[in-house]
Amino acid sequence: MSSIPTIDFGPFLKEEGVVVGDPPTDAQSSVARAVDAACRNHGFIHLINFGLTDSLKQQVFQASSQLFHMDEEHKKTLCRIKPSTNTGYSPFQTESLNQNRPPELKEAFNIRFPPAVENDYTGCPDTFQAAADALQAVLEKAAHRYALACALALGVTC
Repeated sequence: MSSIPTIDFGPFLKEEGVVVGDPPTDAQSSVARAVDAACRNHGFIHLINFGLTDSLKQQVFQASSQLFHMDEEHKKTLCRIKPSTNTGYSPFQTESLNQNRPPELKEAFNIRFPPAVENDYTGCPDTFQAAADALQAVLEKAAHRYALACALALGVTC
């Protein structure tokens, strides 16, 4: 069994080629071919250089650590997870995807992309919202650029 392909997505972060409505650069075409081959042959892709910097990654982990290390009394003031939106704080051992098994050994704070839902950060450390918003911006841009790569791979004009 072969390993999951790693693809450098850097060419799609540059403001050129298909990203700005021009014909794709050679590098973008190469990435699109690699995405196509990976999807057809493996079904999974490991993307690197998609915009998440080490600095932002560290900021997100630090902010998450601050949130999850708050005392339990303060966590009770956080917006609880809502099934209708799947957003908010889920305390430790309160979720289970399989009702025949014990609760999962995790706690979570789920957010979604606005405007679909307005995330409620009430009670969270200020650093948490800033980090979450910054991470969402990177992921949204990467998702849009990935869609361009898939369209290019499929021969769809954008």
